[in-house]
Amino acid sequence: MVQVMDHLRERERKLGWRGWLCRFWKETRAQDLVEYALLLVLLCTASVAMLDRFGCELSCVFDLSAQAIEKARGNIPPGQQLKCRRGCS
Repeated sequence: MVQVMDHLRERERKLGWRGWLCRFWKETRAQDLVEYALLLVLLCTASVAMLDRFGCELSCVFDLSAQAIEKARGNIPPGQQLKCRRGCS
């Protein structure tokens, strides 16, 4: 095994960066770690996108609830319509 690794390192030195790239492409020892890291990045990106969209809508729900409470307490005139103050698209 040691002789094989020495042979690969010698071949890599002869080929330069192409040898390193070839060995990097064929290496499978850390493949699981890379796959889990890519999955984590995908989940984080999706959660940020969803939080951006649903966060505004959730904020509107709380805003409307607060306005309804204020209307029930008599702080908002009876004819005024409740609406969200945020610009969710």
